[in-house]
Amino acid sequence: MYVLKLRGGMVKFGGGLLKFEGGMLKLRSGMLKLEGGMLKLRGGMLKLRSGMLKFELRDVLQKKFDDGATRPELVEAMVEELAKDFKREKAVKAIERTMKDLKIFGKKNPGWIEKVEKLFNHVIVHDEM
Repeated sequence: MYVLKLRGGMVKFGGGLLKFEGGMLKLRSGMLKLEGGMLKLRGGMLKLRSGMLKFELRDVLQKKFDDGATRPELVEAMVEELAKDFKREKAVKAIERTMKDLKIFGKKNPGWIEKVEKLFNHVIVHDEM
């Protein structure tokens, strides 16, 4: 495993710029993992092959649910978690669209949680809002 630690530094890649602010870049078998950092692309694209952008929403929801949170409190917790990585407006739109789509996948489809996760990740990654 190769570890590259950057504290407020920059790495240039042939015309592109990869910027980390207090983060860590870990490469394991072609995997890119950011812990506490930011990946900024200007005029570029981020392509994921056979991978998925995952969020820790499930843990946030489980914790709030165990604490006895109401539905509006659960939604606000999801917005706050997503707002750490994306603009608040984008997080709100993604959650609203996902909640609408939950009704579609509801009782009819077994495995609907996985389908919603894929749809949610697709909406965020491809910026279809």
